[in-house]
Amino acid sequence: MKAFRPFWSYRIEQTENWLSEKASEGQHLVAMNRWTHVFTFEQNQPSQRIYRLNRNKKTNLGLSRLEEQGWTADVQEKEWTILSAEEPSLYPIRDELLQRTQRHLYVWIFLVWMHLVTTSPIFIAGIVVRKSFLGWMPLTILILDVILLITFSYLIWKHLAFQKREMGMGADTVRGQKKHYRIYLGWFYDLPKMEKRLERKASEGLILSKVYSVIFVFVEQEPELRSYQCTFEYKVKSPFFSTFKEMGWHLHFSTKISFMHYAIWSMAYDHEEEKPLISYMKEERLQNLKRAYRFHLGISVYLILLMVFNLFINRIIEVPWFEFSYMSMIQILLFIFLIVWIWQTWKITKGYFVQKNQLLAD
Repeated sequence: MKAFRPFWSYRIEQTENWLSEKASEGQHLVAMNRWTHVFTFEQNQPSQRIYRLNRNKKTNLGLSRLEEQGWTADVQEKEWTILSAEEPSLYPIRDELLQRTQRHLYVWIFLVWMHLVTTSPIFIAGIVVRKSFLGWMPLTILILDVILLITFSYLIWKHLAFQKREMGMGADTVRGQKKHYRIYLGWFYDLPKMEKRLERKASEGLILSKVYSVIFVFVEQEPELRSYQCTFEYKVKSPFFSTFKEMGWHLHFSTKISFMHYAIWSMAYDHEEEKPLISYMKEERLQNLKRAYRFHLGISVYLILLMVFNLFINRIIEVPWFEFSYMSMIQILLFIFLIVWIWQTWKITKGYFVQKNQLLAD
């Protein structure tokens, strides 16, 4: 029996569950063609088996140890290995598979971003020139953008779910009697300020429970000394989260991707103890601060240039400033957003040098 499984290597968790369901129906995997995406099964006695996809490009190091723990290599196709076991006590390490997932994830996000960056000015210019959403140029670009986003968003979502499970990126939930909600816009532009704010809240009996982007959820508990660390990492590797969790740090927030990654950690301590820190190395903290500044500055410069370009198009076609019309309102909003982002860019730059001087002074 053969079955076609499209995008099987991009839907890791779903493919593993699908193979387990097949085994419970008595269909056991015996072969797989990675190019045609066709899986071959043989009918046998139903069994409850756990499947794991693994990828080892250079060697199958550790396979013999896994076989000693009850795993069997049902399929070995080039660098791909599909393992199964009934009641395993040890699970395979999948760092190489995780690295592949991250590489493909970055490429897809970059391609989507580049497409939007290059087509957005054309789309907006087409709307401005024609003074309508209709017309073959903006409409065609809009349709292509929607198809592209729908196609890749699903695969990106599946990759993020697999990465979260494998790397242990799930946040820890702090429970309390009563919840309090706060909104902090742009908190990631000034991480030290956010750390002090959270520590002050903890001393008042409000402990951070969850973070939804800019919405912070606090719960009421006994006031305590708690060190909060808001971190920015250029790229995090698979042991990053497990290492700090084993050291006693609680993860409250983690961005979805491991590239340009933000996280909020905390650890309680006593008055007699030194305040714990994620990193005690001044050079490392300065390097992360510099990387975060470059990242934010790059986004701000792009947005400013995009708005300047759109205003330039408006001036070419002589759109009036004060007129009760759609184009006039768009032009005014663009000008307001331009001023806001110039102000935000100045705040980002100012905050960077203030934090840099504070670290150098410590």
